[in-house]
Amino acid sequence: MEITGTVFKIFDPKSGVGAKSGKTWVSQSFLIEIRTGEHGQYSHKVLLSMFGEDLIKKAQLSVGLKVKVVFELEARESSKTPGTWYNDTRVYDVVQMGVPQQPVLNMPQQPQYQPQPQQGYFQPQQAGYQQNTGFYQPQPMQQGFPPQQTQQFPPQQGEALPF
Repeated sequence: MEITGTVFKIFDPKSGVGAKSGKTWVSQSFLIEIRTGEHGQYSHKVLLSMFGEDLIKKAQLSVGLKVKVVFELEARESSKTPGTWYNDTRVYDVVQMGVPQQPVLNMPQQPQYQPQPQQGYFQPQQAGYQQNTGFYQPQPMQQGFPPQQTQQFPPQQGEALPF
């Protein structure tokens, strides 16, 4: 199987001695983040394990690196607790595909909403009015009308309230 994603976390290598063979072994696990969905909008993490010093050195993993991983998925029964099963993801090859661009999201950009001017229902097109923008904009009083008295709010000390 193959999977492509971005290295999310690298765990420390583990080593030991094989019980049957008596040979030293080394393994290293790592998480990659994959994107699924029509536009890559869903993020999932997959834990994979590499065995062997040669493969670990060849992979040269680093966080943020985009990789294609060839692996095998197999269910195994636990030798310590019979009847308990687990999945084993054994990596056979890691191909570096480069550092991802930031952000790591392949979603298309949504068009920005821009209100369009409309011919108004609220503003007559006469002298003294600004060009219609589609929104009601109060204008200053025209000649022939007495200006209204404006009062400051809050009223100054000793001044009567306007209501």
